[in-house]
Amino acid sequence: MNEGIRRMLDVQVLDQELDKLDKDHKLLKDEVDKLEAEYARRKKILAAMATQTTELAKRRAALELDEKTAEEAIKQTTRRMEMVKNARELEALNHQMEAARATLGNLDEQLLTLMDEEEQLQKRDHDGRESTTRFTHKAKAEKARLEKLMADNRQLAEGIKLDRARAEARVDEKNREVYDWLRQKQRLLPVRPLQGEACGGCGSLLPPGVVAQIVVNEEPMQCPQCNNFLYSEK
Repeated sequence: MNEGIRRMLDVQVLDQELDKLDKDHKLLKDEVDKLEAEYARRKKILAAMATQTTELAKRRAALELDEKTAEEAIKQTTRRMEMVKNARELEALNHQMEAARATLGNLDEQLLTLMDEEEQLQKRDHDGRESTTRFTHKAKAEKARLEKLMADNRQLAEGIKLDRARAEARVDEKNREVYDWLRQKQRLLPVRPLQGEACGGCGSLLPPGVVAQIVVNEEPMQCPQCNNFLYSEK
């Protein structure tokens, strides 16, 4: 194999390792982001339930005040009925009493419904907090594990980058420039093996003369179509 090709292959192997580490790092980061997003979602739900609990408590206090007002109205009407002087006044007070009792009955129903809502909300809040506590403990341990892997990956990548710099320094300057350009342009492998008489990159059939030169390995050859460097595995 041509020495120039061999040196570029050394760089390419290290680039592949870096690409894999970068991909793994992104996957690990995605898992950390998912854990944080789930924790934020749970906290948001708990906060919403806390707000709802406060609102229900305010509504219950208002209903209880209205209930006391209705009870006082019934007491006042009862006292007035004891001092009634004629049938017309009694009839009017009876209507007032019916209305007051109807209001009190309606308030009682609303309070019962509201208290049932509060009970259900308290249960959901309790269950949600317990579930979030369990999740937090597990997520904390999992996040620490993932971040440890990410740190290990970064450390490994730094070592490979140093190796790559040394390997790249051994590549001819012109070939290095073309290699880096191909790498940035297509984000694929710039050095490919022949596939029969075709380019191992784009698949284009190559002129017999080009194939012969690649097999001879006298100097690095590029595909006329995609510009990838080519070599023969024979």
